[in-house]
Amino acid sequence: MSRYQLQAQQRKTYAENGFIHLPGVFTREQIARFERDVSAAVAVLRGRSGEKPPNSDSSAYAQAFTQVMNLWRDSEAVRELVFNRDLARLAAQLMGVSGVRLYHDQALYKEAHGGYTPWHCDQYYWPLDSDATITAWIPLQDTRVEMGALAFSAGSHRLELGRDLPIGEDSEKRIAAELAARGLPSIEADFAAGDVSFHAGWTFHRAGPNATDFPRRAMTVIYMAEDMRLKAPENANQQADRKAWCPGIEVGEVVASELNPVLYRAEAMAHSGSSV
Repeated sequence: MSRYQLQAQQRKTYAENGFIHLPGVFTREQIARFERDVSAAVAVLRGRSGEKPPNSDSSAYAQAFTQVMNLWRDSEAVRELVFNRDLARLAAQLMGVSGVRLYHDQALYKEAHGGYTPWHCDQYYWPLDSDATITAWIPLQDTRVEMGALAFSAGSHRLELGRDLPIGEDSEKRIAAELAARGLPSIEADFAAGDVSFHAGWTFHRAGPNATDFPRRAMTVIYMAEDMRLKAPENANQQADRKAWCPGIEVGEVVASELNPVLYRAEAMAHSGSSV
């Protein structure tokens, strides 16, 4: 990754749509290395937790993917990706903030013939007091639509509807109906290895089932503005997130726990991590 330079039009597109698909952020060789490192960490952590791959008896959410979080704490190789300064810089520039912290990372592996990911917005789960949040979605192979590439609802980050819905069959039906009624387009496209998408915390997104014989492997990094503060959790999921990702932080304080390092500052880059 040479320093990927955002264009003014790309920043405008993100602001208007709540997401952007950036081609060629990484090289194919870098993605092959990331896939090896992330998959190795997923195998170790999934085996340690006893987690099983999704199956047909699971809910729609559980069928969608195998989910493993905060791999950076267990794998130095994965930490290099999660702490990547240039990726964090893109996140900060798209949001228009001077610096970003890590909220957490997660690997999302949609098994071969795994189910769909329902419509949802991520920030329903986060006890954070502003919308200055963004997720980088990094597919770890060429990812066609039929493999489960992400689809985004353009402009949906401005809506209030559906922000109280956890991911599941109900969110899929209710959000899909509302988005259709409002005429908001659903945008989906193939991803080449090396492409990265960014979406806002309130942007509605989904993914279709993986109709192929191969797993769809993706890594995500969730960023928040450096000065993000903790709000009082509004649901059980936010309470769980507060405990998991914001240890020791009180309501009203900056979310600056040991799990939330600064990954980029405009005036002086964070000393941790590396560029690729």
